[in-house]
This record gives sequence, C-alpha cells and structure tokens, in this order.
Amino acid sequence: MILDYEFDRIHNLIKKKNKDVELTGDNFSYDPLKEEIIEILDSKKYLGNQYSIDIFKRLLHKEKTKKAFEVHLQAYILQNYDRGQLYDFLFEKTYRTKWIGNEVSCGVGMQRIDIMTISEDSDKVNIKIIELKQTGPYIEIIEGQIDWYVQWCIDYVVPNYINKNITIQPIVLAKKIEDIKEFKKESLQFKRNQEKVKIENVSYIAFEVEEDEIKFERVF
Repeated sequence: MILDYEFDRIHNLIKKKNKDVELTGDNFSYDPLKEEIIEILDSKKYLGNQYSIDIFKRLLHKEKTKKAFEVHLQAYILQNYDRGQLYDFLFEKTYRTKWIGNEVSCGVGMQRIDIMTISEDSDKVNIKIIELKQTGPYIEIIEGQIDWYVQWCIDYVVPNYINKNITIQPIVLAKKIEDIKEFKKESLQFKRNQEKVKIENVSYIAFEVEEDEIKFERVF
C-alpha cells in the first residue's frame, strides 16, 4: 500500500517522464518493442472465475476447526470496512477525505501494520493503527508492535501533514474475552509526549464470531 503523498510523487515522476502528455481512450495494452503503453481499440475480456470469494464462510470454518484465521479476519474487514459499525470504528465520519491500507510496510525488517486508516480535513488528521489478533488482547502487543508502529508514524507519516493537528489512535482488534484488567491498565498508560501530535491511549475493539455474522464492539 502507498499513501496519498507517495502516490503524488509517483504521479509527478510519470508525468515528467511522459513530458506531461496523457494517453486518451478507454483501452490500453503494452508494446514490448516500443516499451510503451499504447491505446488499443478493443478491451480485454477476463473469462476466468468472476464469482466473489465468500471470506466469511472460510473464516467461520477456520474458527470452528481451531485453525489460524487472522488473514481471513483482515480480508473480511477490508471487504466490509465501509458498512455500519466497522466504518464508525475505522474512520472519523465528519472528515472530508479518507484512506485505508492493509499490510502497510514500516521500516527495516518489513514489519507491517495490519490495517491503517487516515481521515483528513482542512486542519486535522486522524491516523488509526489497527493490530488484529484472533486471540484475546495481551500486553505484549502494546509493548512491542503498537509501540513500534506509532513511532514509525511519528517519524515518517506525520511530517507530511505540516500545519495540521494530528491525532494517532492505536487500536487492538481482538477476540472478545472477559479478563482484560491487565491489558486495560497497560493501554491507559500508553502515552507519548510529542509536539503537535496527540497520541491517544490504546483502544480495544472486540469481535465475536457467530453462525451468520461477526459482531464488533468497542470495549474501551
């Protein structure tokens, strides 16, 4: 995944390479002899399997058979992020522009943020870092992954939003469990003193897998 400002840089490089000339038309192909993208008259038709993949059925089977399903949970969220509760949890609704990325690479070692969202307005930016777990939440998530991801955002994402009020919201989206006393204590202690950047405490969104749906709930 690339962020908006990264896309702008790539776009400008392509425009410069093409001397600011854009291709017109609706259908394109690649000419290996000219090493150019060219316009063609007819569109290419994909004749393979065009049925959508039912991620939920696969997730449900994996959960019932006690097998790993974090990647299925991630796919389910990305397929349904713009619906109901998930949208409310992942974005700031009143903000004008929104971005979502999965497996966002950050730094040496190629650690990846499971899901990251950015909600942006004329003077505000809200960045949510979401770590997914098929198990219940545990404090090592905060001490390790969340700490790393927040620092990477501060170092590499925040500088691209100068003159705006920035909030970073770390979230652990994990299986619903009853005993969260230690995790909540650790989450409330997660703070960073950063000029012009507000780092919020870690939130916990719980999920439950049922026969016909996944239910999400903000615990704190």
